[in-house]
Amino acid sequence: TLERLANTDRLTGLWNRLKFEQVAHLEIGRAERYAYPLSLLFLDLDHFKLINDLHGHETGDKVLCNLAKLIAKHLRESDSLGRWGGEEFLILMPHTDLQQALQLAEKLRSLIAGSQLLEQQTVSASFGVSQLAPGETLRDLARNADSALYRAKSLGRNRVEAQHLAAMPIPDINE
Repeated sequence: TLERLANTDRLTGLWNRLKFEQVAHLEIGRAERYAYPLSLLFLDLDHFKLINDLHGHETGDKVLCNLAKLIAKHLRESDSLGRWGGEEFLILMPHTDLQQALQLAEKLRSLIAGSQLLEQQTVSASFGVSQLAPGETLRDLARNADSALYRAKSLGRNRVEAQHLAAMPIPDINE
């Protein structure tokens, strides 16, 4: 019981930031050791403060819980979903390259926009996606996804953006 309380977000039941970071460090080690792709998806509900201001924090909490359930239903067992804080969520996806992660992000963006997370009002989310490059840390991976998320917000919200591909290593086709 104590372990569950220490590792989960009280509101959504998802992994909290501390547990997510522990799992992510282990998964990054595996990805490096076995040379498989690993991607991170950052998502943030658009205009969430407005939901709380107009409908109250209890309604905002319900939206977050419903969002967590919706996302969890569309992930693989190997994916890790956590609440980073506030209305920000992360998904760590082993054996998933940037293109595959972008496809999942777009699927989730569309699902959220088409769902009734809030009565008689649409809710949208913005997404930032990054793929682990050799030698990167969790901090690097998260910073890249966060930059992409910021770009999605600044370009109008309710969209998916990826880290700049120029930052990705170019594979050697002779290997």
